[in-house]
Amino acid sequence: MELIFGGAYQGKLDYAKEKYSLLDDDVFYCQGLKLDLNKKCIYGLEKFSLDCVKNGFDAVEMLEKLELDDKIIIVCDISCGVVPIDNTVRAWREMNGKMLSYLSQKARSVIRVFCGLAEVVKKTNKLYLIRHALTEGVEKGWLYGAADLPITENGIAIAKSYVNDGIYPLDNIGDLKFFVTGLTRTIQTLKTIFGDVEYGIIPAFQEVNYGDYECKTVDELKDDEYFNIWVNDTSRKLAPPNGESYEHFYTRIKDRFDKFLLEMDSDCVIVCHGGTIGNMMNSVFGSGSETFYNFLAQPCRGFIVDVVNGKAVSYKKL
Repeated sequence: MELIFGGAYQGKLDYAKEKYSLLDDDVFYCQGLKLDLNKKCIYGLEKFSLDCVKNGFDAVEMLEKLELDDKIIIVCDISCGVVPIDNTVRAWREMNGKMLSYLSQKARSVIRVFCGLAEVVKKTNKLYLIRHALTEGVEKGWLYGAADLPITENGIAIAKSYVNDGIYPLDNIGDLKFFVTGLTRTIQTLKTIFGDVEYGIIPAFQEVNYGDYECKTVDELKDDEYFNIWVNDTSRKLAPPNGESYEHFYTRIKDRFDKFLLEMDSDCVIVCHGGTIGNMMNSVFGSGSETFYNFLAQPCRGFIVDVVNGKAVSYKKL
């Protein structure tokens, strides 16, 4: 739902028509309790709240029964000015405010229009974090992050099976912005799932660099003295030879992720890496390094994050 509110004669409908490319036939002009939900836009919902008051109904309870998720709602804000003497008008103002509060909570975006100028009060976007498909490194249990490995045939098959299961946002590809880390496996996974779409590259979201330990198994390294020191380092400050510490990796991801959230202006997809997603999610929903493992995603899976005004507020597994 998109909610637009403001005072009378401030240009709310003109703004909505321009922003959402609405035609006159797309707009239902509310006159009372009856609402035409076949229209894209409902204009003048304050008249609905007035009729609710006159007929002894609660506007919020009435709206809770309706499917408004795909609607553009325009409401006149009648909360300003001197408190009305008339009991009905005073009750209407209270009911309209209650209705606006309810709609604001439910709306994807809330925009106030004043003198024809729009002010964004609330902006909600979805962020899809997807781990790349299987690689040889995953299949063989290698430590690897910086190594530029392609996805395997098995990885492609699994990704396509998830596409067939309908877990990805394929119905609104044109409304999405896509990002990868620049490593081959992220680009290949993106194209396998979403096809030939345009994408941006964010190298800062690449996986941790294991340095001299890249593409080796724990079994191969178990007799290395420094490897055992590094593995048991609880401070997370030690780095593999020519590699990156987990502390630096977390800071790198968090700093860029915070910036990305603030810059989001549409629904986005980031195809990246398991450790990257773990740090992203842990930075906004975790409670320390120990919760990192709660956010490890399987190949081609991940999380759907709700972002409101640049802040991650909730999530569910993809």
